[in-house]
Amino acid sequence: MHEIYQAGRHVLHIQETDGTFFSIIHGAKLAIISDTAYGIGDNRGFIEAHINTPYIVINTHGHADHVQGDWQFDEAWMHPADQPAYERACSRIQRISTFYQYAVSCGVPGERKDAYIAAPRTVIHPLQGNERFDLGGVHVSVHHFPGHTRGEIGLLVEEDRLLLSGDSFSDDCFMFWDNHDTLEALQESLKKALHLPFDTYLGSHTTKALPREFLSTVLENAEKQEIVPGSEEVILGVKTLTIQAEGPLGISKIRIPEG
Repeated sequence: MHEIYQAGRHVLHIQETDGTFFSIIHGAKLAIISDTAYGIGDNRGFIEAHINTPYIVINTHGHADHVQGDWQFDEAWMHPADQPAYERACSRIQRISTFYQYAVSCGVPGERKDAYIAAPRTVIHPLQGNERFDLGGVHVSVHHFPGHTRGEIGLLVEEDRLLLSGDSFSDDCFMFWDNHDTLEALQESLKKALHLPFDTYLGSHTTKALPREFLSTVLENAEKQEIVPGSEEVILGVKTLTIQAEGPLGISKIRIPEG
């Protein structure tokens, strides 16, 4: 149920059958698990079969497709600004919706339903957004990047010069969903990121890293805010518009709430 992509020398990016992702950053003495996806498959079993060190779980933000898999783990770390979104995402009604929307179609046995839809017992610890971890031969720093959500964080894998950026810097960024921040906040996060030492960055919903230079196009888009004519669309029940900018490395789209 898992497909593995080698995102960096120390980073595995894993796609579940339902299309969501989590990542493993592994060092000689510790690993970081970035997000837990929906947790439809046995993510914990997969992780423990692929690393031989202790590990900690860090959620980039509180949306369901990043945190519902926390139910398989005793502890996780997250920025407190996303705690309300986390609690909504892990509510019983949201977990029931995920189970019947994805788990059944992915062949998860019905007898796992009660365990899946129960509220997770995971203990959530707060991240300040400025931590740095020594994993043994690789260092990972935490950076607060509000935009897609107020508590979004990124993880800079220093030796790989790779930034795991969550959802804030996607080439098709949603800025309308639960606990989203402002375009001005996204602008500041992009400026902050452009001062960090990395060559490529990997969003949560892609298997291919983008060059850091593409962030300049995303920043231009967030600043100019040029609405695409006829882009009105209902996404996840929200009426949205699209702002767009094109640079030498491609097109940046940002979906914003209408009005």
